[in-house]
Amino acid sequence: MAALSIRIDENLRKGAEQAFASMGLSLADGVRSYLNYVNVERKIPFSPVSDPMYAHNNSGHIPNEETEAAIKNIDEGKNLHEVSWDEFRALLHSPIADDE
Repeated sequence: MAALSIRIDENLRKGAEQAFASMGLSLADGVRSYLNYVNVERKIPFSPVSDPMYAHNNSGHIPNEETEAAIKNIDEGKNLHEVSWDEFRALLHSPIADDE
């Protein structure tokens, strides 16, 4: 048997605990059920894009066509080029301390 330790928001923990309790499950039982589902089905039981927590920009909005095309290119390894750290910082237009 293995132990799993995760950090989550206290309100999320309490809400999930209450939801699982309403189904007759402990929080640990619910997490085990979720992990078992993922293990057996090889997928998660919801669509990440419809959940704002997992949307590309974390706002709940589905990316536009240009952003989707860029994501697809990255996934396929197309139109990529290497840049130095200095070039990357210049692209961001944000000062970053060299000692970080």
